Amino acid sequence: MSCPTPPDWYPDTAAPGNERWWDGTSWTAHPRPHTATAQRPGPARTASPALPGRGSGVGSSVAP
Repeated sequence: MSCPTPPDWYPDTAAPGNERWWDGTSWTAHPRPHTATAQRPGPARTASPALPGRGSGVGSSVAP
């Protein structure tokens, strides 16, 4: 059984330097610039969900 990826901002593989909102089901049209202050404390994420047509997202990580 796999755990669903929680809603959050993840690196946008189509636009380096940006993040895109994952609503828990699909990607939204809401990007934002990636900033160190935009990250919330919480469990470390090692991969983002796959963006359709934007690569697998596997191996993507959020910078500490």
